Amino acid sequence: MEKASGHPPFWGLKIEVEPGAHVLVLEDRLDERRPVLERLLGSCHVTWAEDVEAARRALVEHGPFDIYCLDYDLGDEDGGWYAAGELIREHDPWSVAKIVLIHSANAQARAYYSLFPAAVFIQWDVLATMLGSPLIDADLVNAVLAEVRPGAREEELVETALRIRGSETGDK
Repeated sequence: MEKASGHPPFWGLKIEVEPGAHVLVLEDRLDERRPVLERLLGSCHVTWAEDVEAARRALVEHGPFDIYCLDYDLGDEDGGWYAAGELIREHDPWSVAKIVLIHSANAQARAYYSLFPAAVFIQWDVLATMLGSPLIDADLVNAVLAEVRPGAREEELVETALRIRGSETGDK
């Protein structure tokens, strides 16, 4: 099995947002994820929402927005992502042509494409790593590649990475 090149994952890639952009962030784990997202959005005017009702208030009081950063899993709220997406579309029909950054550890977040066909989906661990909070490193990548079959697809790669991480932290 080939080892990593020595470069950190995503070496040389940068994400930048236009300074002053008006951004709505919908994220149910703000305490944990806010510091990472602030690295990306530090020069922006950000409105934070932790659930669909907070997103509704933000859209009414502060919308429309230039950029939407949307999580998929919203606590225990079944279908919350869809309700939030519909609200955004209702309050900002132009959202279909704006930057919609879907950040989630759940690959099912691609379901947002049904509402925002031009959205950008980025797996949370990748985004956090690119923004300076390394959740993916060469050791993890090498451990995953050592366990999966050649040509493994997303589901197998993700399940293996989660299992390896769980065994490292003692989670089962």
